Amino acid sequence: MKKLSILVLCLAFCLLLTPVKSAYAYGSVGDSMLEFYPDLCEDNVALVNACAMCHNPGGFTLSPYGIDLDTEGLDFAATESYDSDGDGRDNGTELTVDCTDPNDITSPVQISTFTNIKGLFK
Repeated sequence: MKKLSILVLCLAFCLLLTPVKSAYAYGSVGDSMLEFYPDLCEDNVALVNACAMCHNPGGFTLSPYGIDLDTEGLDFAATESYDSDGDGRDNGTELTVDCTDPNDITSPVQISTFTNIKGLFK
């Protein structure tokens, strides 16, 4: 019995040391998005890396873009024509041309930051 307890304790310890990439159900979605959009501007890369592109603060509920992406079976190309935030510009344009967040209705107002200016010349 003592050997079994030691074995279980060792296995539990090994599991605690195993690195976890993501606690979310779709941990690789961010990686897939960065692969699909290799020239994504750094502001949007930061949102993807923080899981804020698809999740609301707290991470448990989906953002408008996340809902659209989930509806389309995680097909990025299919959601490019959507206007998730209702600002009048489609997600594809916001992500690839405007360098804005497809969840942020206030993002059409361009703020003159280096990232936004750089995004205009891609």
